[in-house]
Amino acid sequence: MEACHCDLCSANDFDVVRMDRWNAPDGSHWYPVLTCLCNRCGHVFNNPTLTYSEIKAFYQGQKRESFQVARGESKGLNAADVEHLTSLTGPGNRRRALEIGCYTGYLSSRLIKAGWQVEGLEPNPESAQKARELHGIKVHESLFEYYQPKASYDLIFLGGVLEHVRSPTNFLLRINQQLSLQGLAYIRVPRLDDLGYDTAADLFILEHLHNFSAAAMSMLLEKTGFQLLDSHVHKRFPRSFVSIARKIAHCDTPKPFTITSQTDRLRADIQAYSAIVEHQRARLDAIFQALALETPPPRTAVYGVGSHTDMLMQHTLMNQLHITAVIDSNPSKHGELAFGHTVQNPEQLDLSQIDAVVISSRAFQEEIYQRIQHWEQRGVKLIRLYDLTQSRYAHE
Repeated sequence: MEACHCDLCSANDFDVVRMDRWNAPDGSHWYPVLTCLCNRCGHVFNNPTLTYSEIKAFYQGQKRESFQVARGESKGLNAADVEHLTSLTGPGNRRRALEIGCYTGYLSSRLIKAGWQVEGLEPNPESAQKARELHGIKVHESLFEYYQPKASYDLIFLGGVLEHVRSPTNFLLRINQQLSLQGLAYIRVPRLDDLGYDTAADLFILEHLHNFSAAAMSMLLEKTGFQLLDSHVHKRFPRSFVSIARKIAHCDTPKPFTITSQTDRLRADIQAYSAIVEHQRARLDAIFQALALETPPPRTAVYGVGSHTDMLMQHTLMNQLHITAVIDSNPSKHGELAFGHTVQNPEQLDLSQIDAVVISSRAFQEEIYQRIQHWEQRGVKLIRLYDLTQSRYAHE
């Protein structure tokens, strides 16, 4: 990791507004996660930040959710993105498009059906190969920072990408240079302007190097040669917002821009969010403590070995449970070691050796519950951690 300044306005005047730590993907060490607020422009970023080599290693080795049904596809995210884009641009008419971070190609395949000539960019070799196999998409295995296209594009799509990059300014300058004049950038990022999210996990995480308000995004687009055409809360994922911008001039270096700071509001919002997270973790501690104190302690399986479980193991009493198995529906994780256990396929779990299952996922909690609800007839206690009936973000 290395120290940095504000990527948006280049100031080195910031306050740390949230502190956490994050386990390295290989579990070998801890990373500090210090969320900083720029006192000049109000941009929120991690400092220290991951180096380019650390980012490359992180995504090339990342294991993501099941290849059978990608999250964006199962939740209607991809369809909503393409529907909105098409409402503004009309059919693709064989115009050239690039999806950065295409994963296994679900969104790219929808763009192709909408008439675009699409290429994908994906640093993870396993995901890139799946995109080719599932959808026949031309995929380049590379980070965008190292990619050299042979021709310009009319559309570059970034869904959940910009928050992960080392320098959003340099990233958007490269996008500007690779777009045709009047070409479009479609950018979807997590929404910093609404942090009322009832989760015990954390939105300010290691790989989210930047957190964008709508004001920060507008400033960033202005300084990199774009005209903002549309900005709106995503209709399927209201925790995200979409910005669609047109390239209005070729831009090799940052342009002057007007600073619109919302520092005081963002500081208060992040403090309130931190209180929500701590409340949720205390609530889960009560659940885990009650389970751990049962006599005898129930043999417990944890369903889900992703970042949500990692955070709960670090920050709650989940690590005090009598965990005898970990399970996950992602085939790429089966056989790997997680939290001291070999990850098993849920369909092959010996239910006679399990008394309880903790469903450790918010986004997929109800899907998982429906999938294994019949286990209750075998005497297995299923524990859901979130009451989503009153949540504004129940489907995220």
